[in-house]
Amino acid sequence: MNKKIFLISLSLLSIFICTKAIAQNTSTLSIPAQISEIQEQIDINVEPGVPNPGDSIKISLEAYGTDLTKADITWKIDGVVFQKGRGLIEINTIAGIAGSAKKIDVSIIPMNGPQIDKSVTIAPEKVDLVWEAKTYTPPFYKGKALFTPQTKVVVVAFPNFKANGTIGIEPGGLTYNWLDNITTVPEYSGYGKNFILFEGSILHDSHTITALVTSDTSAQSNAFVDLAPFQPNVLVYEDSPLYGVLTNKALPISFFLTNSEITLTSYPYYFGFKLKNDADSKYTWSMNGADITGTNQPSMVFKATSDKAGKTTVGIDVQSVSNFLVEASQSLNISFGASSNNQGGSVSF
Repeated sequence: MNKKIFLISLSLLSIFICTKAIAQNTSTLSIPAQISEIQEQIDINVEPGVPNPGDSIKISLEAYGTDLTKADITWKIDGVVFQKGRGLIEINTIAGIAGSAKKIDVSIIPMNGPQIDKSVTIAPEKVDLVWEAKTYTPPFYKGKALFTPQTKVVVVAFPNFKANGTIGIEPGGLTYNWLDNITTVPEYSGYGKNFILFEGSILHDSHTITALVTSDTSAQSNAFVDLAPFQPNVLVYEDSPLYGVLTNKALPISFFLTNSEITLTSYPYYFGFKLKNDADSKYTWSMNGADITGTNQPSMVFKATSDKAGKTTVGIDVQSVSNFLVEASQSLNISFGASSNNQGGSVSF
């Protein structure tokens, strides 16, 4: 009987010890476990994710299974209280200068829950993109060479990254990830690769070129440029025997021939030529709709064959030999002769 009482007492003691141990473990682990669980349920988001200097930034909290509308929330910027209030899940601020850093701290006290702290650092950097089309323009042309179908374009990144907010980082010391539309271009991406070279398609597709630039300290910035292809063009100028080619003013579509002859010189714009007389260029002159054979040259001489007045239409068509879809043409209506009432004159070449 005493043995049974002893065994029952021992069992009850074991149950008491186990229960007490479980209670102790629950009491010891419940608060940290609860904090960890809630921390995993709350994210701090920054929009835009990679801000540029001076950008407006929205910082917000996103909760999964945790109600923040009744939580007391305090936001701090660089240790100073910025805003606080119940359910204040979003604030707005401005990114600083390139290389600067803002530390955003947020303290969250849910109802009947422990305090949760989150933080994020905003360190804006800047990168500029400059593009250049590898297309032909006449000498002394002051405009920009434009991107046309099946021509090459180089885009160069000029980052303005600063270590510690003061010391500039050389472009060769950064990592570049280049995208053509949404596709990464691996052959141009990597450490120190601050440019990309691409060729437009045979179709008139637009290209959005994006550069994501990252430093060794994980500072980031990105930039993009939208490139829509233009149509190539051809303009015609007078080649004066006294002054040379008068590139200061293209000939209008209709003009009067003041002398007995004129030398017309065509200049292609925005073709993928390196030179005007490039092997890939093809020039076709026409008169009154009929092609002039054997005229694969940028210049032609036209003469009035008599003093009688008349009109003629001179055309020039420029093509790319390697890409027959790239083409431009121009037509000129030339009037000549002493009197427009006396028709019957003609022009030869």
